[in-house]
Amino acid sequence: MIEGGSSRHYSKTKSLMWGEPEAWRELMERVVDVLVPYAALQVKGGAAAIQVFDSWVGALSPSDYQRFALPYSRSLISGIQATGVPVIHFGTGNGAFLEVFGQAGATCWAWIGGWISAAHGTAWANAGPCKGIWTRSPC
Repeated sequence: MIEGGSSRHYSKTKSLMWGEPEAWRELMERVVDVLVPYAALQVKGGAAAIQVFDSWVGALSPSDYQRFALPYSRSLISGIQATGVPVIHFGTGNGAFLEVFGQAGATCWAWIGGWISAAHGTAWANAGPCKGIWTRSPC
């Protein structure tokens, strides 16, 4: 949406977040305002669950995620949960993110990438009834 194509570091997105936080807030609120009714239509059409892809969040620090992404992920997930279906929250990045990622409130979540260790046990325990973590490295 912002990068104009795929990206590994999301430089343009981060530049907008950090340099124009009010424009970022407005954009994210609009995204949520569009996606919640869209997901509701999917549920009305028979979807038994909705998966939210936050596949770019691993490019953020946990503190940037908390400030710039978590409020909107939480709002989106809450809005979708109001339809009565479970919400799966998908993310990628390093294992240090698991604690804060779980704060978005999804029914359950899946995570790909990075080191996952015993230090992340609390996040794992709170991941909900369907949790999955795939790593590129052995744990």
